[in-house]
Amino acid sequence: MSNTTDKADHLLGEERACGAAILFGGISGGLGVAFAAIGSHLPGAELLVTASQMLMFHAPAFLALAVLRGVGPRHLVPASVICLAIGLLFFAGDLSLRAFLGERAFPMAAPIGGGLMILGWTGVVMVGVARMMRRG
Repeated sequence: MSNTTDKADHLLGEERACGAAILFGGISGGLGVAFAAIGSHLPGAELLVTASQMLMFHAPAFLALAVLRGVGPRHLVPASVICLAIGLLFFAGDLSLRAFLGERAFPMAAPIGGGLMILGWTGVVMVGVARMMRRG
């Protein structure tokens, strides 16, 4: 019985991770387009344009990670999604706050966010390596 429960918990966790990745992809894409539009009309909005680009680059990545659920080690794709999402929030959020309000989110928010995004992409690399090493 516990094996069935473990399998159901595993599948439920994968579905939640998939839903979260799709949600983050939609939010990233929508905000990326909005920030690009605002940035094209706001004088001195270079930081907002950079935030828009990061959001737009990561939107399809989140959608691809939703498709990749269950590929590779059990928690690696969800962990990559979390690192990318938090990193993007810190990085793009800090740049956006600076563009709109002239204030930082907190000291080192953008560099910490960038580091988390790199960590998330490293997780994606590890998923690929694990998949390549799988036998059969």
